[in-house]
Amino acid sequence: MLWLKKKYSNFTFSKKILQTFLDDLFNSKKFETWDINRDFLLNYIETYKPDRYSDLCARIYLAYACIRNQTPVIWGDKNNYYLNHLDELLEMYPAAFFLHIVRDGRDVACSYLEVMESIQPGPYAPKFSIKINEIAREWADNIDKIDNFFMYKVPMQSKVIRYEDLVCEPRLVMSGVCDWLNVNFEEKILNFYCLNSEENLEPAATLSWKKRTLLPINSETVGRFKHFLSEIDQSIFIAIADATLQRHSYTQPS
Repeated sequence: MLWLKKKYSNFTFSKKILQTFLDDLFNSKKFETWDINRDFLLNYIETYKPDRYSDLCARIYLAYACIRNQTPVIWGDKNNYYLNHLDELLEMYPAAFFLHIVRDGRDVACSYLEVMESIQPGPYAPKFSIKINEIAREWADNIDKIDNFFMYKVPMQSKVIRYEDLVCEPRLVMSGVCDWLNVNFEEKILNFYCLNSEENLEPAATLSWKKRTLLPINSETVGRFKHFLSEIDQSIFIAIADATLQRHSYTQPS
């Protein structure tokens, strides 16, 4: 809901303002995939009467949990949109924790190329570049932006984990994340794909490029750039993003 922050930055609770906000929220791209009844959400928010925009947004996430019979002690969100709005997020939630899962950019390039080759047309279909130089520059710029934000703005509230470590040692890595967040590790964290399959948590409109959310964690895509990308493309990527690759311990293949 960060995209509505400017309009509602001075939010104070009133039924009239809340109705206007819900109009904008339910017209937001992809919000229909949350499958939340408007009347339920209205009544839920009215029960708590949030008096700040940050509290209002929090109540929407908690309402989503409520309709799924969950009572979270923390909530979070993953959205590439936030890459360019990290300072705004921190302003809204100064005590927030920021978790970054970094992945070898060369394998990211493989995923981009694979997705764009097989993706089905749709209103939410991503539009990734298929040019190695553009992918490398975007990846390095995004990682550098997050690294700088973590280092200079939230050094005590941020954590970086590598995708490769996560899929190779998921229990170990996620136990560490849970300790960092001061929450208990539960086995169902690693069995997310069962819940996703049973409750259709991934919308059908985005499932064509997110099918792995229905599968157990595995490491089969780690390092696939060595066989998927040509030596020329690998060299181009390294020439552009070598400093960022090295900073996260991604070495050149032998």
